[in-house]
Amino acid sequence: MQPLQELRARRMIAQLLAPSAAHRGIGVDADTLYQETSAPIHVLNHLYAVQGQNYNAGVRAIALRAACSAETVLEGIHDYDIVRSWPMRGTLHFLTLKSSDSLYAAVAGRGAKPQTSYMHQCNFTLEDFERWRKHLHEALQTRGHLEPLTRTDLYAILDECGYSGPSSRRSHLIRLYGGEGTVLQGPLQGKEESFVHRDSIPVPRTKYERKQALVELGTRYICGHGPVTAEDLSWWAGITITDARYAFKHAHCTQNIVLGGQEYAIGSWQEGITDSELKVALNRKLILPAFDEYLLGYADKSFALREELRPQVLTRNGISWDFTLAVGEATGYAV
Repeated sequence: MQPLQELRARRMIAQLLAPSAAHRGIGVDADTLYQETSAPIHVLNHLYAVQGQNYNAGVRAIALRAACSAETVLEGIHDYDIVRSWPMRGTLHFLTLKSSDSLYAAVAGRGAKPQTSYMHQCNFTLEDFERWRKHLHEALQTRGHLEPLTRTDLYAILDECGYSGPSSRRSHLIRLYGGEGTVLQGPLQGKEESFVHRDSIPVPRTKYERKQALVELGTRYICGHGPVTAEDLSWWAGITITDARYAFKHAHCTQNIVLGGQEYAIGSWQEGITDSELKVALNRKLILPAFDEYLLGYADKSFALREELRPQVLTRNGISWDFTLAVGEATGYAV
């Protein structure tokens, strides 16, 4: 098998888009994945985080991998087993509640501070930013996780506290507060996003030292996305290449593989993947949702997305659509 084909096939299997008996090595097999209502949790525990920029697309991405209904995923969100937040790159992801604790500790709030130019444009100071955070946190903790606040509610609180910048930029403020790891999204209220304070959810936070969290990040990213490089992790998590290399060096249950002269890291469980399973993966034809992790999980998308097809799948200014995957490669609009 050619190196590019093997790269695609292994990434499909790692992302639970193709079957393999080797999945038993990560605690995910046919019994746990296809029969239990907790299947979405197994998927997220393995992948660590799944793109949630488009709410419905993110739910479908999890359901596809868990071979369950979207309603089953939504039940996990309703119970706060699954949350939606901005842990990395200022981009929304779905992840388990426990994973949010470790992932936020690893990224250490990168991108969660307001830029000077943004504060100047919206006419507020860092002191204003911290004061508004305090009011938002107090309001969220007062309501608790059973009565989350909507985006409209949060905007009203900001306005009452003296926010006078462009109304369209309030969403940026909420994203910055969410990037700190304390403001999380819960189940939809009608069609509107809802927000909760992490400490209002009756599951204690798990405390992580930064280096410990980086090791977990490296381990889980490699096991759930490999074959990958440190550059992939640096992009995916929005961390420095130095931190990414540390995470790779100290990751557990991983090993290296060389494909086409390039060295990658994979989870050790991939030793059990057979040649026939690689071929089965490539023979699968799938319709993947917009912003799917199969493309967004890596720094270089060219392994599966030719440049001439990019306008049909994932534009550089942040627009994406459902797409067809065949032979491990995006082939354009889903049909």
